[in-house]
Amino acid sequence: MDGLCVARAKNRIHSVFNVSTSAGYRDLLINVVDEETSHVCEVQLTLTDFIKAKSNGGHAMYKLLRLIGRLDPAFSVYQGLASHTVDVSRLADGAFSAWIDAGSSAECVSTHLVPALQAPRCFLTRLVLTAVCGLATLADTVLTQEVLNQLNQSLEELVVSHCAAGGPIPPGLQQCKRLRSLDLRFNALTHELPEWLGSLTQLEAFHVGSNKLSGSIPDTFRALTKLIEVQLYSNCFDGSIPRWIGEWDRVVLLDLSKNSFTGDIPLGLCDLTNLTRLYLNNNQLAGGVPHNIGNLNRLVRLHLSHNKLCGVIPNSVGHLTRLVRLNLRNNSFSGKIPDSFGDLHELVLLSLSCNELAGEIPASIAGLCMLKSVYLDQNRLVGSVPAFLADFPRLTKLRLNDNLFEASVPESVLRLLEATSVLANPCQLN
Repeated sequence: MDGLCVARAKNRIHSVFNVSTSAGYRDLLINVVDEETSHVCEVQLTLTDFIKAKSNGGHAMYKLLRLIGRLDPAFSVYQGLASHTVDVSRLADGAFSAWIDAGSSAECVSTHLVPALQAPRCFLTRLVLTAVCGLATLADTVLTQEVLNQLNQSLEELVVSHCAAGGPIPPGLQQCKRLRSLDLRFNALTHELPEWLGSLTQLEAFHVGSNKLSGSIPDTFRALTKLIEVQLYSNCFDGSIPRWIGEWDRVVLLDLSKNSFTGDIPLGLCDLTNLTRLYLNNNQLAGGVPHNIGNLNRLVRLHLSHNKLCGVIPNSVGHLTRLVRLNLRNNSFSGKIPDSFGDLHELVLLSLSCNELAGEIPASIAGLCMLKSVYLDQNRLVGSVPAFLADFPRLTKLRLNDNLFEASVPESVLRLLEATSVLANPCQLN
């Protein structure tokens, strides 16, 4: 219309609108501005059936519910079991936006919950099912095609974990484009990660740890640039860590541990400057630690143990001044322990066991007063065992055995070794 422009529109008629936030009420609100006078007016478009419901007591009930606080989001969250049939029927009627169920039987889920999830008025944004015993496969029990056909326009968070369910990741999930969090941990899922997961570009959290998944990380995952947490631990994944992984620049947690990944640690991984926790341990990674690992200056935990990594430990590790736990054990690192480790003042765990490290224990680490556990055993360290090891006020675990230290050990260190009970004979250090 001439002289008028639309300033804002709020579409509560659209199918993706969460009606639990408006007690089921739907309309289209349009703010219109008169360009000549700058006056603003609101145009409300409502379906005829809603006008009838509003006029027949619906609006009065809406005002009452608002008055007593029953429209608070907390009232649309259900926590309980699928055996509570009254609540399940309310779920089918669209009364809940979140359903959290821990410990229901597979029979109750299939008999009561699944039909409610398929109901035309069901509109969940969050579905959490944990410890549901007896689920055979997810696609044939709870995450059926019919359920996901109903929830694909609303579901934002899905958790089905600790259920020991097998089979592949349910293919119907590829419809759920609004998913922000997917947690399928602690099941028995098999097959490879499907390429279509890369089309769920709203994902911020992807957790599939402790399953039996295999294959490599699909290249389609490159599109998942909103990811913040990624957990693939304890599966059967292989192949190399993708070179493009540095494009996941929002990632805070990356756990690829306990798989069979091969190749080197890509330089691009050190572009993930938001990382606070990095777990690459228990794989078959080879080569050296990237020289630019110091870029990850927000890291709190760095676990690279039980791989085939070699070469010297880069001095840039000392730039990771927020590190609390550093675990490099069971590799083939050589050279000296970097003096830069003395800058890791937050360090609680230092584990360098079972490598080929040489030289002396650097005096620079004497100031690491937060240390509780120090493991330097099974290396080629030489020289005197420094007395300052007994001065760490919080130290409860110390291992120095199977090195090439001089025979004389400070009495204070011997007492500490005996107290921590980590050596059969604490005096035999060479």
